[in-house]
Amino acid sequence: MKDVEKFFRYLWRFNAVAMAVIGLGVIVAFAGFLLSALWSAPRSDRAGTFVAVPKSARHGYTYGLGNDAFRLAGTSEEVFVLERWKGDDSPSGARNVNLLVVNGDTAASHWLFRGNAQLILSRDEVHASDIANYNALSPVTALVLTVADAGTDGAAKDRESLYYYRVGGGDAVRFFTADRILAGRQAGADKYLVIYQDGGAAAAGLFSTYDFRLLAKKPVPQIPE
Repeated sequence: MKDVEKFFRYLWRFNAVAMAVIGLGVIVAFAGFLLSALWSAPRSDRAGTFVAVPKSARHGYTYGLGNDAFRLAGTSEEVFVLERWKGDDSPSGARNVNLLVVNGDTAASHWLFRGNAQLILSRDEVHASDIANYNALSPVTALVLTVADAGTDGAAKDRESLYYYRVGGGDAVRFFTADRILAGRQAGADKYLVIYQDGGAAAAGLFSTYDFRLLAKKPVPQIPE
């Protein structure tokens, strides 16, 4: 009887030790998993407020350079997008408010807009050659930006404007405003075509790619029923 009791006593001790070892192994494995997940998690390079934005212009927003920088083909200019989001929230809902152009040969840089009271809705490139015959060697001569002024809440106001930036130039220049800019694209080597809506009617406008003055405009027919 004593031998049986002794056997069960040893068995209980063995089970306790085994359970402790298993439990310790689970804890170590879980800690290793957490460390691995934290180490491999993507780190945002946009955290914090971009120091190039004056404190007086922040108004409760956080600013950072986005990850969608691009080069203007056939030039030495690299373009970085300045993003803005509310407070310290995640930048997943960031809005584009300015563009930083950096010369890849000299490292000189400048902003396309004097302030950040606008939302950049879209951008398009103008090339030296006809877009229909575009190839990778056709240099970019200008950027066309669709922009909306932003209200105090950061949302876009009612009307939208088109700006152009001439490669090698300074500020972006406003050349057209309408209720809505519906579409735009280069039309030949020297014209830029815009479809827009203004005063409840849609129209097509042709602009010169040299100085972006209006060359012609015609009404767009209603969509067939």
